[in-house]
Amino acid sequence: MTLNAMRGHIDRLIANLRVTRFHFADDLDIRWIDDREEAMAITDADPVEIHLPHIRSTLDYATCLHELGHVSGRYQDSKSSKTRERWAWQYAREHALFWTAEMEEDARASMWRP
Repeated sequence: MTLNAMRGHIDRLIANLRVTRFHFADDLDIRWIDDREEAMAITDADPVEIHLPHIRSTLDYATCLHELGHVSGRYQDSKSSKTRERWAWQYAREHALFWTAEMEEDARASMWRP
């Protein structure tokens, strides 16, 4: 899988998100960042902000999918942060064009990070 294919897939998911969840382009602010460790979705902001890493690896791709999962995934209104994280990763797995052992290891490790 090429980086361009991963980038194109994320772009299509964002475009679909804009159509299905947000009615106006101004309701969703996508910010591209350099450090995937700083990726986040701020769902209580107006507009909703998603900080996504530039895709330079499969782990960046997985992180993008995960952050989109915080907006589109199941159980994101749970009071439990562990539940929200687990289901954002589930969204990532379900929507990925592919899923590697390295991506799975990173997802599992992130569940233990504070």
